[in-house]
Amino acid sequence: MTNPVRRELTFREQEILLLIGRGFNSRSIAVMLGIAYFTVRKHRSNILVKLDLHGAGRIDCYAAVAAGGAPDLNFAQHGRP
Repeated sequence: MTNPVRRELTFREQEILLLIGRGFNSRSIAVMLGIAYFTVRKHRSNILVKLDLHGAGRIDCYAAVAAGGAPDLNFAQHGRP
């Protein structure tokens, strides 16, 4: 069954969320999708609002789980991947 919250995201927002979950930053995502960096930033902003997330760390964690991975809960000790 599809998560009802994720259905609110557009196809492009879901695509960007998946790429965030795979560890890509906004600039890399822009290059891969052939869109402007600021367009990716706008999509990230829309995702934060639609999923009621607060901050980049939250979207990274949510995206990692959505992409089938698990967030590294010890990143504060070890640094970001």
